Amino acid sequence: MLVPQVRAAIIEFIQIGIVRIFPQNVQPTTEAITTATPGVLTPPTATPGESPPLLISFLDQIAGETKLANAQETAPYPILLPTYPADWGQPNHVYIQDAEGVMTILIWVDPGQPEHVTLSLHFIPEGSWAINKFGPVEIQETEVNGRRAISAVGPYPLIMRDGRLQVERLIDGHVLIWEDGEITYRLETDLPIEEAIKIAESLEPIP
Repeated sequence: MLVPQVRAAIIEFIQIGIVRIFPQNVQPTTEAITTATPGVLTPPTATPGESPPLLISFLDQIAGETKLANAQETAPYPILLPTYPADWGQPNHVYIQDAEGVMTILIWVDPGQPEHVTLSLHFIPEGSWAINKFGPVEIQETEVNGRRAISAVGPYPLIMRDGRLQVERLIDGHVLIWEDGEITYRLETDLPIEEAIKIAESLEPIP
């Protein structure tokens, strides 16, 4: 506690579910994955992204793309979809990744600009290494359905088809993080935080 950096890390450490959040002045590290899983490429390194990827080709490089129905059968938890606004519909891209637990990623793109991501939603189970540490440039506390939540700006790891662990942001916007039961949710959109909370609170199981 006498070391300033350690004292700051202890005082300013924030945790929502499995997501540990450090402010910009604390330098977290992205941990390499060392346990190989059959059928899933193991990322040996982490490569920070310099800017939010907007090209649809980047989405094609993310590992684990599947159909929503397959994801629903694979994930050991309910997959929820937003019902606000009513025209979201089903995601355009669905990924299942093994991050020491079945992580589901849903991505919606702009119908008029399919290379532009408008919403992404992560379902992260307990024990996962995904988003274990990251350094957002902004942190704001809020609530989702009465539960403590964090609105932040910062990248997160994605497993790519070639086995790399690439740290990126799919959207140049805020990230809303909250926990419900054994799942930590991460919703990313460029909409105002008030709208992001409404989307988060509208999540319902697939009919």
